[in-house]
Amino acid sequence: MPTKSFSITLFVIFLFSAIFHEISHGFVAYLFGDRTAKLAGRLSLNPFKHLDPLGSVIIPVLLKLSGANFTIGYAKPVPIDPRHFFMPRFGIICVSLAGPLSNIFLAGVFVALISFDLFCIDRQHMQLLLGGLAINCTLFMFNMLPVLPLDGGRIVAALLPAKIAKVVSKIEPFGIIVVMGICILGPYLEETSGIPIDFMKRAFSPMCERLYMFLIRLAVPI
Repeated sequence: MPTKSFSITLFVIFLFSAIFHEISHGFVAYLFGDRTAKLAGRLSLNPFKHLDPLGSVIIPVLLKLSGANFTIGYAKPVPIDPRHFFMPRFGIICVSLAGPLSNIFLAGVFVALISFDLFCIDRQHMQLLLGGLAINCTLFMFNMLPVLPLDGGRIVAALLPAKIAKVVSKIEPFGIIVVMGICILGPYLEETSGIPIDFMKRAFSPMCERLYMFLIRLAVPI
C-alpha cells in the first residue's frame, strides 16, 4: 500500500513533468521568434506560474476516484502566437512536438536512473523511479493523441491544407471536453453497460504500457 509521502512525491513528479512539457513549448516558440511566453514569464520553473486548477489537480483526482488505471492532466498552456514564427507551419509542428518530446527526455532520465539503481536496497526509491517513467510515458502518449487542442491534433492540423485546417480548428474549444469525458466516463459506462467502450482501457493504456516496457528493457537489458 503506497504511503502518503510516496503518493505526494509521485504527484510532485507529475506536476514537474507537466510543467516541463509546457516550458518546452514556450522555449521552442521563442527559438522560432515568438517572445509571447517569455514576456508572460512562462519560461520560468516556478510551478505557481504554470499550475492549472482543472488540469493539474481536479482531473488527476477525478481519474483516481473513478478507478482509472492511469493518471493524466496538464499544466496551464503557455501563450504562443504563431504569427511571430519565421516559419509558421513548421514552427507550429516543432513547438507542438517539443512538449511530448520533453516527456520522452524525462522518461530517458528515469531510465538512466533506474539502470544505475538496480541494486538499490530501497524498494520505495525504485518504485518512485518506475512511477516517474510511467507518468512521462502516459503524458507523451496522451498529448500525441490526434485531437485538438492536444499536441497531436495541432500537428495534424498544421499538416492539413489551410482551408481544411481552419474548419478542423473550430472543434478545438470542445476537444478537451470530449477527451476528458472519455477518460472519466469511459470506465463507468463500460462497467454499467457491459459494452467494451472504454477507449482509455482498451487502446490508450496498452499503448502506454508498450512504450513503458520498451524503455524498461533499455534500463534492464535481458
